[in-house]
Amino acid sequence: MTNMTGILTEKLFIFNPKDAQSLKCIKCLKGFTNFYAERVAKFRGIKSTSDTLQPVQESRNKKQETRNTIKSLTKETAIGTVKVLVDDLLYYNKKDWNAKVEKAKKDNVLTVVSKIKVKSAYMYELISGIYITAATKFLKFTSK
Repeated sequence: MTNMTGILTEKLFIFNPKDAQSLKCIKCLKGFTNFYAERVAKFRGIKSTSDTLQPVQESRNKKQETRNTIKSLTKETAIGTVKVLVDDLLYYNKKDWNAKVEKAKKDNVLTVVSKIKVKSAYMYELISGIYITAATKFLKFTSK
């Protein structure tokens, strides 16, 4: 138990081999950690300094390549967030309504990278690479 303020966050889902492989990719991990640090800083009202998170020993070309990867994985990628309004809302591991893998809990907040049409309804693609319904009776979308 502690007297300090704390936050609990959801970091990554691993539902398939592709997700697990991203944990071996240094560029993906750097992008993820910088995105995470920026969001925590924003939540706490702290100015982001993600450039200082780059390893000092990297060459100039590698630094630029890493920055480009981070940009593609972080705030430029996200179109907004969704807050889950119900318990046990299904996740899907691909753009298919039959590809159910897990359930989200009420009040989870997830980062959205795109909205796609699947048959006659819409899904959100999440930054973790999984999908969730875009139905407004189950989720509240907040644009970036």
